[in-house]
Amino acid sequence: MGGPRFIQIRASAGSGKTFALTRRFLELLRASRPFMPPSACGAEDPDGFAWPEIMAVTFTNKAATEMKERVVAALKGRALGLDSPTAQAWSPELAALFLERILRHYHLLNIRTIDSLLSRLVQMFALDLGLPPDFEAVFDDEELFGPLYDALLAAARDPSRPEAALLERSMDSLLHLERVNGFWLQERLRDRLKDVFTHVLRSPCKPLSDATELSALLADYHAEFTRVAAEVDAALAADDIKLLANFRKYLDHCLLSKPEDEPKDSVYAAKESIVACLPKACQGLAMAEHEQVYARFREQAEAYRTMWTALTGAGRLAPFLDLAHLLLGRLADQERELGLVLASAWPLLASRLLGHDGGVPEAFCRLGVTLRHLLMDEFQDTSRDQWRAVLPLAQECLSRGGSLLYVGDVKQAIYGWRGGEARLFEEVGSDVALMAIAGLEQEELVYNWRSRRQVVEFNNAFFGLLESSDNARAVAEVLLPDSAPEDAKALLAEDLWRSFAMCRQQVPAKNHDATGLVRVRTVAASSTDELETETHGLLTSLIEDLRERGRDWAEIAILVRSNAQAALVAGWLLEEGTPVITENSLELASHPLVRQLVAFLAFLDYPLDGLAFWQCLQGEELFLDACGRSRQEFADWLAGQDTSSVAWRFRRDFPDLWEAWFAPFLSRAGLMSPYDLVMRALDIFGVLRRRPEDEPFAQRFLEVLHRAEERGFRSLSTFLDFWRRKGGEERLPMPEHVDAVRILTIHKSKGLEFPVAIVPFHHWPAGPDHSLAQVGDPAAGASLLVPMRKELGPQYWQRQCQGLLEQVNLLYVAWTRASEELHAFVPPEGLTRATLVTALDLMLGLAGRSEEDALMQVGQPPRRMRQEEVAPLAKLHSAQAAQAETTPANTETLVRWLPRLKVYRHFSADTQYGFTQSERGNVFHAALEYLVWLGADGDICGEAMESAVAKALSLYPLSKDLREQAADELRQGLGWFLGLPQAAHWLRNGRPETSLLNEDGKVLRADLLVELDNELHVIDFKTGMPASDHREQVLGYMRLVARADGRPVRGYLAYLDRRELQEVIPGTGGMAA
Repeated sequence: MGGPRFIQIRASAGSGKTFALTRRFLELLRASRPFMPPSACGAEDPDGFAWPEIMAVTFTNKAATEMKERVVAALKGRALGLDSPTAQAWSPELAALFLERILRHYHLLNIRTIDSLLSRLVQMFALDLGLPPDFEAVFDDEELFGPLYDALLAAARDPSRPEAALLERSMDSLLHLERVNGFWLQERLRDRLKDVFTHVLRSPCKPLSDATELSALLADYHAEFTRVAAEVDAALAADDIKLLANFRKYLDHCLLSKPEDEPKDSVYAAKESIVACLPKACQGLAMAEHEQVYARFREQAEAYRTMWTALTGAGRLAPFLDLAHLLLGRLADQERELGLVLASAWPLLASRLLGHDGGVPEAFCRLGVTLRHLLMDEFQDTSRDQWRAVLPLAQECLSRGGSLLYVGDVKQAIYGWRGGEARLFEEVGSDVALMAIAGLEQEELVYNWRSRRQVVEFNNAFFGLLESSDNARAVAEVLLPDSAPEDAKALLAEDLWRSFAMCRQQVPAKNHDATGLVRVRTVAASSTDELETETHGLLTSLIEDLRERGRDWAEIAILVRSNAQAALVAGWLLEEGTPVITENSLELASHPLVRQLVAFLAFLDYPLDGLAFWQCLQGEELFLDACGRSRQEFADWLAGQDTSSVAWRFRRDFPDLWEAWFAPFLSRAGLMSPYDLVMRALDIFGVLRRRPEDEPFAQRFLEVLHRAEERGFRSLSTFLDFWRRKGGEERLPMPEHVDAVRILTIHKSKGLEFPVAIVPFHHWPAGPDHSLAQVGDPAAGASLLVPMRKELGPQYWQRQCQGLLEQVNLLYVAWTRASEELHAFVPPEGLTRATLVTALDLMLGLAGRSEEDALMQVGQPPRRMRQEEVAPLAKLHSAQAAQAETTPANTETLVRWLPRLKVYRHFSADTQYGFTQSERGNVFHAALEYLVWLGADGDICGEAMESAVAKALSLYPLSKDLREQAADELRQGLGWFLGLPQAAHWLRNGRPETSLLNEDGKVLRADLLVELDNELHVIDFKTGMPASDHREQVLGYMRLVARADGRPVRGYLAYLDRRELQEVIPGTGGMAA
């Protein structure tokens, strides 16, 4: 591939960014060796690089998954001799070779998110950082802040503790310095402390918080200000020059002021000349020395106002800063105790690990693989902390003759609120250290492959206006308030011009003749209420028109700014009977069936939880439809009851229902995992037979249960605790084949495309900036943490400009999602306080819309036939839906083996090494779980055993010879076990992989637990030779089962290789064959 390459690619909306990244990845893959890389701790391979040394970093998990799928699909297509645009140079033989290697070692296909990369680095050095290696990522600071804050309040109850004094100071700050009104200050106190804690967590610098030092600094600045004011007064008085009355008052106020007094805002502190401060009779007396002293006063007045705002703001935050540092000191202990690490800390930790000499080689050694080529996607959304952490890896790649490629579009930078820094896109391209290794190569993807010609041309004409510096300046002036300084307007104008320079795209030939449509309509309204009503009417009419023109529901997407707007639009459409899908409608925790299943688990965990049991009784999705009773019947029953347990009263008054639906679960809740309980509940209650439309939510909930179990949340109580913390984050993936209108936020729409995109709202208020700022104090040589205020000057206006630029970027993202039709409803200018509407009005006028036009249209409505075969979600499984049954399944077989969705790892590193003892055991266990028993007479089905052998081996990549050998071993071992007289009975009535909780809270797994009428059997399967700890392991299982159930327990060890079944007898020190 030649020498090192440093490549920057600009990729506007719809320009095929993912295609370009995939093609580059495949080019590097083709130039690599198809074999495994040498040890990362050894010498460098002189023959090139191995394919795992290529890494692509994406912004989201969805993007990483999509790119992996594209790489595999391209190789598969070429291996089959098919054409593949991204892999045209590949021969079928080479593609087949690489495809086999990648699928065999899929975990080495290095396409991951930047969070995943940083997490992996931190995990490799976890012990060095004092962290548990199996830590769990926390993406919400609240998850760790909440317990810390609760502990703080508990400690503050003791007035002798330092926490009490700090809390008192913080309350005084809220009451007296910030002048917060009202009696309920707890939430304000907590919110303020959390803001400060979050800032401190992400900032390596410790701001000044000592009240005495802050007061002394303020006094010094005040003294200097009054000294300069006195100079002005003395210089004018010496020459007997009179002052205008208002200037005299202002100057006297300055001379008599105290440090705690807020500086007075006066026009006489910002005049261009001293002459403007003098009466006409004295203006001719002003000389150069008077102008000089006034210029010093003007500068000092501005500087003092800024520093007064900063120092008094720092004083208000000082007690909160001390509290935040107190909590930060306890954070590490809490992270270790809970096994949690804040994801926001990963960049700083990774940067610290890689930044020192030898950090990168050591990281490669621990990761087990080096890097030669690095590709970074969506670079405009990368934060400075993230880039600082990745930079050593990029330098290493280039210095080893590899490459760094980064792709982005600053016009689509919409994650500044999350730390994204669009300016990095240009800054990295001019990085001296990187360019010293390899000169920058710049590329631009000029074609828009997504949208039809009319959509592209409209966006070219509209956003292309900002390519003119004059237009950019005009837009900046209407976006910013009149009070904004000249520097701020110039900064925003330059940012707009730089972001949208060269934004015009070309239309490929395939889209030239296709018809597209753009309609931008001004909503006729004289008030905000009328604006909402009119928008509702226009949206309803537009969707009716789209349907009449043959559009399917699924082709329409409505893009909004906030979840509140999404809920509003969803309500409108649902009133009209329009099927809709929103982000919130896909939340698992909000779905009725999932809520009832969680309540069912909560009841099983604690049967005295009357609220959970009552939620089960009132749920139509789970219980009511299954048992054929009504909600009102149980409500009437509850109204006349006493205050004893709801569940026990229900057992007394409805014994048949209790025994049929609840008793079997309750008696075995401790022996079954949450996954198996829910799986069995769905079966017994007949949920999926009665309500096939709920199956996607049920399957997703089962997936969450399975993942939670893999992470150690195997008991009811631990899972419920996990769900309370994390359940609100779980969503059903957006279905692709459901005929319903999509309603989603613009942020969530990024990277997506829709045949019809509708943007109904454009009055996006910027809102006041309540964030915190860290400013430098030149006198103290330290930094100050202060609330963001306009008086801070340049830093405030820079933040305002970033927010306004992001609003224009959001507009660009929204208007470039449409492939065929774009519809936008724009409020009349001046109706709302949103300055974006004013900028829209200005730019639409520059683009050719006259003031009289309520509608601006480009193109004509395309006509097409509706695809009737796309079915609504409720009908996806209607052909298979059975009539709901009102009697449960046979509960006597509740704990018989349940077919479980399990994920097995590919255990081998390469096929040539064959089986290890551990791997053989894993495959034997997998085969045992796959066994299927047919008939009531206990006869063994030979086809079932062959199926189990084939399925178990399909999870394990083996050569033909090894596969045949392994199959023979499996058949012999399983055949011996199946020939045991107990085997049929055990497998028919037993449950594999049963979770048991020991005294230390550790979860153990018994291979097979069998429940008989009067006793229970525990069977553990082993391969290889007997070991001394096997007996103790089974005895431990037996003790836990006996303690949980009370019935006698017998234990067995089944040695599959030795063909031996040994009974484990407690107290004898031996075993019986």
